Amino acid sequence: MYNPQLALALARAAAQAYTDGATDRIADFAEGDARAIILRQGKRLIVAFRGTRPEDLSDWLTDFDAKLAPWMIFGVHCCAHAGFIDSMDMVRMQVDAWLLGGMHDGDELYVTGHSKGAAEACLYASTRNDVTALYTYGQPRTGDADFAAAVNGSMPNYYRAVNDADIVPRVPSNSLGFAHAGHLIMLLDGGKISEAQAMPGESLMLSTDVGDHSIDRYILKLGAACP
Repeated sequence: MYNPQLALALARAAAQAYTDGATDRIADFAEGDARAIILRQGKRLIVAFRGTRPEDLSDWLTDFDAKLAPWMIFGVHCCAHAGFIDSMDMVRMQVDAWLLGGMHDGDELYVTGHSKGAAEACLYASTRNDVTALYTYGQPRTGDADFAAAVNGSMPNYYRAVNDADIVPRVPSNSLGFAHAGHLIMLLDGGKISEAQAMPGESLMLSTDVGDHSIDRYILKLGAACP
């Protein structure tokens, strides 16, 4: 079940992956254009993947390398975005190694990310069988229809938040073979949330709002929606 307080907490964790200042992170891994941090909140362990920094050209090149490559989810063959796979793989082994020694009995693992980091969070979560929940924000399409079906079948607690007219969840185009997965949570004005079946304006041409992609706007909308 979607939890608005958890959604807000994980969005704030995703925002921390952009920062270098003092935070409550306990591990930080960066390689190439990828970054993942780990935070502990009591028994909750959070892996957060950094999203796109618009001023970082290498991130944008990764985002628009919209080619599908082979992927596997618990024995199911599918395809995922080649650039996102390459980026996530840069830090995957380091995160796995830390969790192997850093997770304790009773810990719960949560995975999150914003923008490109949301796609990488989805890919990373699909490699593990111990993820309690996956929450993403402004996630671009990450794989093909087989990928979406496999993710939905293996991760029932996967919630994909989209802020109103955010352009990024509308790319790469579904005409290129990409599809979305997860439970769609539309963030609307006035603190309203809609658990929708599809985004309004699935087409790129119907959405041109770059501002709605900001993680800060996601946090504001999620905060307004908390009871």
